[in-house]
Amino acid sequence: MTIHHAWFSMQVANRHGSAVYQKAGGSPVNVTRTSLEREGRGPFPHDEKYVGQVVADDPTSPARATTRVRGITS
Repeated sequence: MTIHHAWFSMQVANRHGSAVYQKAGGSPVNVTRTSLEREGRGPFPHDEKYVGQVVADDPTSPARATTRVRGITS
C-alpha cells in the first residue's frame, strides 16, 4: 500500500476533472494532483488545497479515474 500526498484545485477540476481516492482513514476524497513528497506546486497554486494523504494502489479502495462532471465544457 503506497501513501501519496494529495491536493484539490477547483480550476484544475473544471478543466480536466478530478479523481476519487480513499484517504488512509477510509473516507473518499476528490483529488486533482498527487505526489510522493509534500513539496511542489500545481498549475493553480492560489486555488489548490492540501487534502491529506491518500492510498494510491490499494485494489480494495474505491478510487475512480479522473472524470469531468456533465455540463462543464472547455
